Amino acid sequence: MKRKNETILIGVVFPENRSFLSDYFASIKFQDTSEFDILILNDGLKGNFIFNDNRITIINIQEKTTPAKIRMKGIRYALENGYKNLILSDSDDYFSSNRVSVSINELKNNDFVFNELCVVNSKKKIIQRSLYEKFLKHDLQNLQLDYLKIIDRNIFGLGNSSVRTNVLKEMSIPDDIIAVDWWVFSVILLNQSKGSFVNEAITYYRQHENNIVGARNQLNILQLTNGIIVKKIHYKNLFLYCKNHGFKEAEKIYNNKLEEIVDLERFLQDSDFQNNYIKVINENYNSIYNGWWSEILSLEEWKKYEQ
Repeated sequence: MKRKNETILIGVVFPENRSFLSDYFASIKFQDTSEFDILILNDGLKGNFIFNDNRITIINIQEKTTPAKIRMKGIRYALENGYKNLILSDSDDYFSSNRVSVSINELKNNDFVFNELCVVNSKKKIIQRSLYEKFLKHDLQNLQLDYLKIIDRNIFGLGNSSVRTNVLKEMSIPDDIIAVDWWVFSVILLNQSKGSFVNEAITYYRQHENNIVGARNQLNILQLTNGIIVKKIHYKNLFLYCKNHGFKEAEKIYNNKLEEIVDLERFLQDSDFQNNYIKVINENYNSIYNGWWSEILSLEEWKKYEQ
């Protein structure tokens, strides 16, 4: 498809999300601006699933691949076709009718923008109106963003973030990265890009059984195991990225984080310690949790909560 607008919205669809697509596509269709193109990356979904619109391009993913590679394919498409702005989206979510227009306006003065998240269940019942009240607490009025703010946690989602494509020109996503959004925005912030939070637009962040990570209230063994894997991969790749790009201070920090998570993994081999670790986290969950993966504490941080 020939580019019609300066902005493109990109989403990935797959069979597990079929039941949510009507809400997702309705929220795209009824945006208060039509000045954006749409790219859908189809990872194995069969049949008719999309509304008719001459702004839409569909790329069918033929090979078995990773979420990281699929997202990278979308980024490359935006760059190769000369788009100025990229609106990221998750197909199990849906969003307010002003999300695209507000994002475009904010990107005039920022390299990236992320909007409010309202947590809903699979039937669209509201669970929490503002996830950022928990993630950012008192920082929202004077938000200073740098890579250190997301060392131990992620606050950016692919369903509520938008970026100017010029900050993605050198972007690559390692194939083994699981938390793609955490990686992308860590790299962006390491390169000193400027971003802002907006609460005028809302993404309705749907909680269901296929979420890789959701808005949690407790930690269990499966989530702990997955969190360890995510953080090890994340820190390892960011250590290498910083080493290869001359970010000496950040290289040391990410190496320390990698060592911390490896130490934690070793201690967690003891089932008694594992049970106690989870117990302490859950007893203090409301104080600890301030973003995705934030509840996976290093041993040093965990001991601050142990009585």
